[in-house]
Amino acid sequence: LVFAITKSPAVVGTLAFVSSIGAMVGLAYLGSWGTLATTLILISEKTITVSDAMKEVKPIIWRYLGVSVLMTLFFIGIMSISVFTLFILMIVWMVWSAFALFIFLEEKQPGLASVWKSKAMIKGRFWAVFGRFVLIWVAIYVVMITLSFGAANYKALNLVTFILSLLVGPFAMSYMYEIYKNLPKVEKAERSMGWIIASVVGWLLFVFWFVSIAGTAGKTTPRMMENVEKQMMMKKTRKI
Repeated sequence: LVFAITKSPAVVGTLAFVSSIGAMVGLAYLGSWGTLATTLILISEKTITVSDAMKEVKPIIWRYLGVSVLMTLFFIGIMSISVFTLFILMIVWMVWSAFALFIFLEEKQPGLASVWKSKAMIKGRFWAVFGRFVLIWVAIYVVMITLSFGAANYKALNLVTFILSLLVGPFAMSYMYEIYKNLPKVEKAERSMGWIIASVVGWLLFVFWFVSIAGTAGKTTPRMMENVEKQMMMKKTRKI
């Protein structure tokens, strides 16, 4: 319809791009709203309804989105350099940042403040926290595998997995919050420039790998297509 009115592919492309960005932002907003409200319901000391939880967290959704974007950028960089540690570094950071969401809901600080505080809380207690995480996830997977044996077919297995995932998520979140509550609180945590620089280096590596792979694919793909075409021509010639 837009193309029929404007007769301009550029206008149509621009509108499609803007619509896609708007849709992604809208989905991220709704997802963040749901995450904050669900977490608040699970960790609240008093009984709170879904509507009340959604009203309470609504003013901080955009701030949480900003925090989520920064965390995503930070962890992509960390993940890139963790390749050299067989992803052990990424696992360590998953444990260090495990309580960031709880801290954000309590303090509502912008940036990576909740990540640094979560890391500071776990400092000196890494193996104790890590061991408890492993224990609960192993228990969950054992239950899921055990119940899956009773599934009659593939569809039944998918149904069992879906139902268990709905039950496991809130249980795991509540379990993590209990661990968080029993840890000593940290009043102030310093921002680690060393890890920020490491994340930036990881991003540079990520961009380098992406460009290298894209360049290699750009060179090899035409050759592969030529080989496929030659093979098809040879098959047709043989048939004749």
